[in-house]
Amino acid sequence: MTSKAQPRPRCQLGARSCVALAICFALGQLRAAEERTTIASKQTSLTNPSVVPNLIGSDGRYTSEARSFTTEAYEQEAFKLVLQEANKVAQELNLDEKLPITRAEVTSAFILGYGMSQIHNRAIGNIHTKNYGYFVSRDYKLSDVGGAHQDRDAVKWKEEYTWPKSRMDTNAAYRLATQWLASSSMDVEGLNRECELHIEPDRYWNAGMRKKKTFVPMYEVYWLSPRNKAEHYGDVALVVLFAPTKTLIDLSVRESKYILRRPLEFTNLNELLSQPKKR
Repeated sequence: MTSKAQPRPRCQLGARSCVALAICFALGQLRAAEERTTIASKQTSLTNPSVVPNLIGSDGRYTSEARSFTTEAYEQEAFKLVLQEANKVAQELNLDEKLPITRAEVTSAFILGYGMSQIHNRAIGNIHTKNYGYFVSRDYKLSDVGGAHQDRDAVKWKEEYTWPKSRMDTNAAYRLATQWLASSSMDVEGLNRECELHIEPDRYWNAGMRKKKTFVPMYEVYWLSPRNKAEHYGDVALVVLFAPTKTLIDLSVRESKYILRRPLEFTNLNELLSQPKKR
């Protein structure tokens, strides 16, 4: 399945920066309003209203009390759940990791407080090892896996792998990308049915490729929704890979409906949130 290389839609902030910035800001405000409506509808009896402050105030804005609300017990449980999910996906994708990943292998972590998690797409947080980062960023579901030293690897690959364009194989890149997506329970069928597929050599590391006879075999495989195309911004799903060694560089799915993984489950959420607040 071959696709001609086309510019990936983004906000254009060059000579037309003022106009584009205004458009991007307006889109951001619109999405924020949509998120507030969605969050208000999701705030259910899962939590004790006498403990957890209302996320949305009478003015329709997030309350400062809700933004800062969290407990140490909640964040410890959240870290444990993210670590468990990282182990699952590392095994599913056959990543270069020492399994099981333990706390000792985690080089850094960021866990959102409970209030902020509800405001930001019901994201929980992320952990990193020396090889990969794992992000639970959409509706309590793992959405992103990224290499920990992408630039270093890309510089090395650019020096060691410069192939003639005749060796370009977007079909193989597509097969590899979709194998990873399927293995990690992402909805490849839905993406192909509802979004527009693009496959091209990584544009950053192949800058000026049109004028050259060679390329670096790093590929971007990504899907654009009608909204992405209308707004000229972003993508729904993206896989970046290095073909010669079948190395996953980045996997990201930005819309929850295409993530078929089970959401991480806090079985004792009320108890966790009833603990003393974190200061």
